[in-house]
Amino acid sequence: MSLPVLVVYDAVLMFPSEVKCIWMRKFSGATIVYILVRYFGIAVALLALQQDVTWNLPQTDTACILYH
Repeated sequence: MSLPVLVVYDAVLMFPSEVKCIWMRKFSGATIVYILVRYFGIAVALLALQQDVTWNLPQTDTACILYH
């Protein structure tokens, strides 16, 4: 669970620099690749965090019946 949290923390922390260095420049192929890679990684981290939280919920009889 710590790696997805670290990725999101990095994204929030670096956002002002990203705006200055990436978003305020003229778009190029490198800019598009950077944005795709950066936000795909953040999306994967958020999904991993969500899955980790979901899978660690307490297992009740009702939940077992619903999911199995």
